[in-house]
Amino acid sequence: MTLEPCFGQAAEQILEDRRAELNNLLADEWEYSLRTQPEFATQVGDDRYNDRLSDISDKAIAEKLKHARQSLERFEAIDVAGFPEPEKLNRSLMLRSLREAIERAQFKDWEMPATQFDGIHLGYASLPKGGRSTLSGWEKRWAFIRIRTATTAACRMKCGAPCAG
Repeated sequence: MTLEPCFGQAAEQILEDRRAELNNLLADEWEYSLRTQPEFATQVGDDRYNDRLSDISDKAIAEKLKHARQSLERFEAIDVAGFPEPEKLNRSLMLRSLREAIERAQFKDWEMPATQFDGIHLGYASLPKGGRSTLSGWEKRWAFIRIRTATTAACRMKCGAPCAG
C-alpha cells in the first residue's frame, strides 16, 4: 500500500482550505464596506443599512484605519500558491486597496469633506439614483444628515479640526 494518494488528498484539502479562507476574508471585507459605508450599500442595492449613514467622526476614522491594517495582515498571510489566477488577482487587488487606504491616511482627506468632485453636497444628492429605498428610509436618513453628518462635515470644512461626530 502506498501513501502517495493520502498526501495528494491532504495537499488538495489544504489548498481548498486556503482558497476558502481567502473567499471568506473577501466576503467579510465586502460586508464591512457595506456596514461602514451605508450610502454605498444603498447605491449597490443593499437596503439593510438604509437607516444609517457613514460615521465620519475621528473615532470612526481611527477604527477604519485600524481595520485596514488588520485586514492587510490577514490577506498577506494567505499563501496563494496553486490558486486559480482570478483568485490570485482578487487577493492582489485587495492588498493594493488596503495599502492605498493606509498610505492615503497620511493626507487626512477626511479633513476636507467637500470638494468640487465629492462631498456631502454631492454624495447624498445622488443616493436616490442608487438603491430601492422607501420613503420612510429616506426620512430616517435625512434626520441623520441634518443633525450629525452635516454638523460634523461643517465643522471639518470650517477648520479641518477634529470633530466628535
